[in-house]
Amino acid sequence: MVSEGYPATIVKGLRPLLFQLFVLLTALSFAHSYRSDGGTVFVNEMPTFTLKSSLDGYSPSDRAFKIVNTLTDGSVSLPLTIKPTSKGTWVYAGKTRVVRVTAAEAKAHNLPITELVSQWKRVLETALGLPPIQAPAGPEQLGVGANAFVALVGTEAQFATIKVGNSSVARIERIMGGIKVVGLALGETTVAIHTPTSHAQLLVKVLPSAVDEIPELLAEVRGDPARPSEVQAVIAAAIQAGLKTAKDARIEIISANGRRIPAGSMVSIPVKIRVLAPDTIPYSGTVTVKVKNLGIPKEKKAHRTP
Repeated sequence: MVSEGYPATIVKGLRPLLFQLFVLLTALSFAHSYRSDGGTVFVNEMPTFTLKSSLDGYSPSDRAFKIVNTLTDGSVSLPLTIKPTSKGTWVYAGKTRVVRVTAAEAKAHNLPITELVSQWKRVLETALGLPPIQAPAGPEQLGVGANAFVALVGTEAQFATIKVGNSSVARIERIMGGIKVVGLALGETTVAIHTPTSHAQLLVKVLPSAVDEIPELLAEVRGDPARPSEVQAVIAAAIQAGLKTAKDARIEIISANGRRIPAGSMVSIPVKIRVLAPDTIPYSGTVTVKVKNLGIPKEKKAHRTP
């Protein structure tokens, strides 16, 4: 179809130019994005600061909402500046007042005002300097049946679309602030992330657990009673020998509540462990070891001859 009043050759020549103009206007329309969640303010989907104190009758969540409205309506630009006042220290973005840090706010964060202001200013500068889309550089690793949240930040992050390469390995869901990855089967796949003017790629690896199986763990000790150090020793030996792990695994015992066990008693003791192995998902959890105190064997009396 030819536009009325223009020859077909002119319309054909205008199409590439119009498309480039559309892309330019689209890029300009995605300058920065702002939102709040409770007391946390997000700039370009990056959490920049969290308010913890009320101010002028406004709760932290109310303050965060008002800040988002101010940022959306204001003229935000770099560099950021800091302006102390008698009622707190302001962080400015261009001519826009972003956030006021008071003594009460600093106390709620257990930081001096100067340190808290510098911290928030630094994160704000990072958020305002983000590209259209930025995904984690390293691969996302998770186990079968597990899920993980992957944050997507950038000036166009809110408009990102995703596509998974192998849907049998992982399921991908677009959610607020990023994507949810669900491991379905062992393997790896790529996730393509597209925005109006940019794109990124994420590698997802679904790996086996460092622990294959946690059987019933039993340990025996002797003593009357058995001392805590002796109990801890047999617990460690039972875990090292009985836990079914991946190849070249390293087992770390985080805590074992060694205790005195009377002779003839059996006690179940929870033990926190961490297991690491190459090309697996680290395992952190609690295993239970049943410890039985066999007591001290009685010495046989020497046979006496008349």
